[in-house]
Amino acid sequence: MTEYERGLVLFVREAKHNAYASGSGSRVEPSRPGAKDIPYESGEFTYLDS
Repeated sequence: MTEYERGLVLFVREAKHNAYASGSGSRVEPSRPGAKDIPYESGEFTYLDS
């Protein structure tokens, strides 16, 4: 596994922990009707829990 791939795996774990699953993520305007979008960004990566 490359350094980039390891960073991505760690980011996804962190993002899931800090988004919807945490119950405390900050919501933004939904991308579609009825959705609950919670974004997470860290470094070069961006995650959208929808």
